[in-house]
Amino acid sequence: MKKKYSDESELQRDIVKHLNSSNKQTFNFEITPHDFDIIDTILKIFIETKIQGHAPSQLIYAIVKKKKQGCVNFLGLANIDEIRFYKAPSKNKMEKFAKEIDPTFSRSPSGVNNKENNIKAFKLIGKPWRIYTYEGNLDLSKLIKEVLITEENYDYFEKLLKKYNIDPMFYLTYIADILENQLRIRVNSEGRIYNEKTFEPYHNKNIKQGNVIDNLDKYGGYKPIKNIPDKRLFEMLCIKKGSLTKIKQHILQNLSITIKRSKGHFFTKKEISENISKIIKEKVKPDYIIEPYVGAGALIVPFLENYQGVGNDNNSKLIEPLRIEYSEYDWVFTCKHGWKYSTEEYIKLWNISKDKNNLIYFNPPFGTTATNLSVSKKDEIKNGKKSRKIKIDYANLGDTYGRGDLVIPAIGRMIEIIKKIGSGYLAFFCPAGIMFGRIRYYKVLKALLQDFEFIEGHICDGNNFKGVASKKSIAFTIWKYHKNINTDINSLVFKVKDNKFIKLKKMVLLKNGWKYSTGYR
Repeated sequence: MKKKYSDESELQRDIVKHLNSSNKQTFNFEITPHDFDIIDTILKIFIETKIQGHAPSQLIYAIVKKKKQGCVNFLGLANIDEIRFYKAPSKNKMEKFAKEIDPTFSRSPSGVNNKENNIKAFKLIGKPWRIYTYEGNLDLSKLIKEVLITEENYDYFEKLLKKYNIDPMFYLTYIADILENQLRIRVNSEGRIYNEKTFEPYHNKNIKQGNVIDNLDKYGGYKPIKNIPDKRLFEMLCIKKGSLTKIKQHILQNLSITIKRSKGHFFTKKEISENISKIIKEKVKPDYIIEPYVGAGALIVPFLENYQGVGNDNNSKLIEPLRIEYSEYDWVFTCKHGWKYSTEEYIKLWNISKDKNNLIYFNPPFGTTATNLSVSKKDEIKNGKKSRKIKIDYANLGDTYGRGDLVIPAIGRMIEIIKKIGSGYLAFFCPAGIMFGRIRYYKVLKALLQDFEFIEGHICDGNNFKGVASKKSIAFTIWKYHKNINTDINSLVFKVKDNKFIKLKKMVLLKNGWKYSTGYR
């Protein structure tokens, strides 16, 4: 359930309304005033609700106390996140369980709800028949042995992963890889996740031998899973190969703005990447595409089927899912920092050939060492001051291309690669200030104008990119290598909203105190 609840009665009303509207199976749930929370008397389903947690002992005890144990098909344990349905144990087993708690049945059902009794109850009812997260339709007509993680229900599972300090980026890749090989995961008595065939344990990160920092690292960087219902849920989780990258994109797009800023990551929305891909296919007609800052892969998706290419990122959490999901395509995925190494190393790593029409197409990381309010979000400004600062490694590119923003070396290295090859195209997103002659970026623009022909330009609002302020303009440009062409800045034309165009014109700035240059030397 999406909203917050202060009492169980309101939650019960919403659950009944939601379940009875399911069109896969006809339900007739109703709220009962005493002993049971929700019942479908026709299908014989008894549900106990709690805002948080579960109370299986309370439900089973109440059923036996009211002598209903002979007419139960399913037990349901509901809270704000889920309903776990279980095939009801036999009449004799439920009676034995209840009598062990209280042979005289003098206690109220709520009075038997405690940790010890619930552990016994979970052992009695076994694995869930179905776990319903209030997404899609509910159908209890057949057993569901797996719980599928999708983009729609991921937020539910995120809570589970956070509970045990499990890194979703690593874990989703781990289980996708195991399931791809027709294997399963298990959780052992110590609460550790492992591959049932190889017995290889899961861990959030590569932990070096002899470098155990704390107790969490003994469990691979996560808390041991000893809660019985959670243990069974982990063993049921699965993810389709085709959903992996979409879920990763969802995770990345919803990272806190602080994390995005620290890494310079601003993810491209699907609509933008699709529209730009059509322009590239028409204007460039590439044979080979290099995406050096591929992230979750939004830019390359329109090119996977009919083009050859390479996607790179220095984050293995991003690269591994792409390798798994797109293994059938003629694409290679590498994990290396995007500009810190030599130009020759990148050409070799990415197998860039002079004989092909190469396109380096990217949305680079960007973020300044001295940030400004136009790109800052509200929660980044404290007492009127900007709260973030980024340290940048320019990798010997600073003198040639300038300093002050991550985007400078990120673009600079790609310029160097195309120049070394002697042919090819650049197509990239960047702060519009680069194209408008802002002093911090003038060396980048100068390098482009000197050796590249301007093919096309667009100006987008920042809200087309996750984590960028709407008033921050983003430019997309396409450039073709042409040594010493010395493109005239006055020839640059950019398409903006409503099919309008703007053209640049070099002018002298007149406001006192501004630092500016009247030319590009």
